[in-house]
Amino acid sequence: MEIKNLAQTPLHEIVACFNRAFSDYFVPIAATEEAMEKRWRAGRVDYSLSFGAFDQGKLVAFIITGVDRLNGLKTAYNAGTGVIPEYRGQRLVEKLYEVALPAFKVAGIKQSTLEVITQNEKAIKAYQKVGFQIVRTLHCFKGNLLTDPENFPVNGYAITRTSEIDFNLLAPLQPYEFSWDNRNEGVSMILPDLECWLLHQRGILKGYVLLNPATGYLAQLGFSAENIPFYGKLLFREIARQIPAVRINNVDSRAQEIYKLLETVGLENNLDQFEMLLKLPA
Repeated sequence: MEIKNLAQTPLHEIVACFNRAFSDYFVPIAATEEAMEKRWRAGRVDYSLSFGAFDQGKLVAFIITGVDRLNGLKTAYNAGTGVIPEYRGQRLVEKLYEVALPAFKVAGIKQSTLEVITQNEKAIKAYQKVGFQIVRTLHCFKGNLLTDPENFPVNGYAITRTSEIDFNLLAPLQPYEFSWDNRNEGVSMILPDLECWLLHQRGILKGYVLLNPATGYLAQLGFSAENIPFYGKLLFREIARQIPAVRINNVDSRAQEIYKLLETVGLENNLDQFEMLLKLPA
């Protein structure tokens, strides 16, 4: 078994291994090369710091690594780890990290983070053996938005849609620290696919939703804290008229008003994840 970085491995080989590894996952995945290229580009993936286990030249396990700064520290993000079924039970994830962590340190990386489904006990134990610790719980939602849950007074409110996105304008409304793919840095990589719905009250921004109108993927949301339920219902009622089915990943469990809002507008909490963090030694 040889472990080496993926800088010279064709993307189609990585995606083929990815699909094989996730063929029996909690959430079945069958990804296209185009979709994964876009996803990993948004994840700021560095293939020279991504690693694979090769058996006689065949990729059988991998760690895909995104690199960026998180809270001021250069950070490696696990954008995907997988082992194809017939090679499980060989501690390949631990062996991959035995090679990856020294490489991270040489690259100046100070910490590593990842997300893992809360039901995936084997993966959680494997990451804990490497040194990762659970730092928070994240909720994923999907479903059909209610078209008109209540009648709201709308005098003084205006809703607009734009492809021009000013993160400085949106920042004060962000309700929690977004996870890797949903941070401004990641969203910036897929801006051509997104539009921003803005809710203003007499010219003052009270809420926003950043989403892909073609897929219903909701990348970010935020509302003025004094009345999250009201502002959220107003905005989602309008979105429902044109984009009825939406999904959002990794809502911080501590953001209870956002959680309740998403349930109120018709979405279901269909999946939970742990965010895990490993501080690299100096």
